[in-house]
Amino acid sequence: MILRRVSPFLLACLIAAPLPVATGQEEMTQEELQAYEERLEADRIALEAIEAAQEAARTDLAVVNRQLLAAAQEGARREEQASRIEQRLISLEIEERQARDALMADREGLRDLIAALIAASRRQPPALATHPDSATDAIRSAIIMRDLADDLEDRSATLAASIREYADLLDAVRRQQERLDVEEEVLAENQREIEQLVALKRAAFEDLTGEADALRERVAALATRAENIRSFLDDLAANAPPTPGRKPPEPTPSRPTTPAPSTAPPANVAVLDGLGLPATGQLVQAFGDLLPTGRRAEGITLRTRSAAQVVAPSDATIEYAGPFRSYGQMLILRTGDGYHIVLYGLSDVYPTLGQSVLAGEPIGRMTNRSDVEPDLHMELRRNGTPEDPQRWMSRRSG
Repeated sequence: MILRRVSPFLLACLIAAPLPVATGQEEMTQEELQAYEERLEADRIALEAIEAAQEAARTDLAVVNRQLLAAAQEGARREEQASRIEQRLISLEIEERQARDALMADREGLRDLIAALIAASRRQPPALATHPDSATDAIRSAIIMRDLADDLEDRSATLAASIREYADLLDAVRRQQERLDVEEEVLAENQREIEQLVALKRAAFEDLTGEADALRERVAALATRAENIRSFLDDLAANAPPTPGRKPPEPTPSRPTTPAPSTAPPANVAVLDGLGLPATGQLVQAFGDLLPTGRRAEGITLRTRSAAQVVAPSDATIEYAGPFRSYGQMLILRTGDGYHIVLYGLSDVYPTLGQSVLAGEPIGRMTNRSDVEPDLHMELRRNGTPEDPQRWMSRRSG
């Protein structure tokens, strides 16, 4: 699929182009009038071509969105499968170590037993007439050795079974590792497809808006002034340009009452009803957990796989995308009704400023460095005040 790019500068040039007109009391000649009409018709045709190209770009963008969502769903399924294989591989490796240790212990015991048998077999049996007491001892020794031989046979059979079990475990580890290698290759191919689709969507978005560069510079300037996330969001709200998007619902007049404490999200806000997790991973920090600094966590933290994909938790518009102080790569998504989703800890971010994203659409990727934990931090704020995002997720699952 090839996107048709249209530069807003072309339209501006067409509108601003000078046309032959009469000056003063002079009247147009027939030739000038015909030239004017031809130029006007050419401008109309060019404008229609621009509008058609823009509409075609919107259509292409819708196709890219569908492909992105499909690729993201496939990537999430593959990541979950790879995580299950990794857990199984860890379990198998533990079992393999335990079987190896048991096998070595059996070998030590068998070596001692075999050494005793060899030593006993080298002794000559005493004559019964000359050494009756020694002969009695020899008989007892023979009985004991017979019992030991039976024990040796049993332990040999057990050892053979342990060796077979150990070989089976090694084979299972090898097969799981091969499965994991295949999943990693598929995930890498899926990631390349996502990056190509993201590039197409960004190109289409920048074709459809001529203010992307100015918006990027304005928000980058805000980022350098902001002292923390809350002040950054306040600055964004104060300087936000009018951009097309979903209009928040009008507030419903109600009598002033004192609301009772509640753990449920506000009932009159539906914009986050479909809030999902931004990545597949283990919850290592919940909202309100005590931090080493003595403060409470203002969001949640997920520990993902290396290079895991990050998706939009909800339909939103990108208000910031890039590095921010000590937070690393950060994304701020505006969902409406005063809500913002803040994601940071990413290695790469895909969308650009002002771009609209759909719930489940890939928006970034976690680090694949071995010396850094792939921890993704998610905050949900309404008018700058942090809220527990899991309340919305619980509402979704319920």
